[in-house]
Amino acid sequence: MFNFLQPKKSAVRVPADKVMDVYKKYRLLTLIGIIIGYASFYVVRNNFALSTPFLKADLNLSATSIGLLSSYMLISYGLSKGYMSSLADKADPKKFMALGLILCALVNVLMGFSINFTTFTILVVILGTFQGMGVGPCFISMAKWYPKKERGIVGAFWNISHNIGGGIVAPVVTAGFFIVGEDNWQAASYIVPACVALIGVVVVLYCVKGSPVNEGLPDLQHIMPEDDNIEYSIPKVQSFRSFSAPLSRNLVHSSRKFSAVLPEAMQS
Repeated sequence: MFNFLQPKKSAVRVPADKVMDVYKKYRLLTLIGIIIGYASFYVVRNNFALSTPFLKADLNLSATSIGLLSSYMLISYGLSKGYMSSLADKADPKKFMALGLILCALVNVLMGFSINFTTFTILVVILGTFQGMGVGPCFISMAKWYPKKERGIVGAFWNISHNIGGGIVAPVVTAGFFIVGEDNWQAASYIVPACVALIGVVVVLYCVKGSPVNEGLPDLQHIMPEDDNIEYSIPKVQSFRSFSAPLSRNLVHSSRKFSAVLPEAMQS
């Protein structure tokens, strides 16, 4: 892992009386940062779909070629999410996510100057690879800043980034056409979204925090202690049996009554 991606601990420790206030502030900022950051990844991925009519008209690419380009990007993206998330676990999530977004923006700029199928093929594969750098830091950040009992609702909030990112792509590209004109479709489709993604980079670098310890706080277990040994008044197995036994008896009884009634119903 490159040294500049390694997490660094703050030399200043947060005073004990301010730990909770700082912790709540940082974890909220982190959630905001990963929502906006991941939405920004969508802006420089889904914009490709909006450019396909121009690829057909101006670069004479067939529908088959467009389909292949989309498949190449999605396959490389799917594979990348696995190994990039593994690398993200060893890095500062803020730096890793920001780097991935910068690289995606750079590839989009290059796509804005591409004029043939071969070049687009190489670039969409590279783009899909860099897109995989987005999801890992999000999950890692949520795990580092939120206790287990809160991760469900936090994950639900984070999931709106998919809708935000997918929803703003068309307005961004439309604004691009308004700024650069309809004749400059490559700039509107690729370069303008890349500029928007760079705004997302700034948000990520400002908002997302590495971990409580790296920010001068105690570790999460000390800030929000959790009881892993939860005692249930009714054991889970016994609870399931108490529910399933009457249900199964009722089903058997009902099936017997149905079997007895069925011949009479058929005769009538």
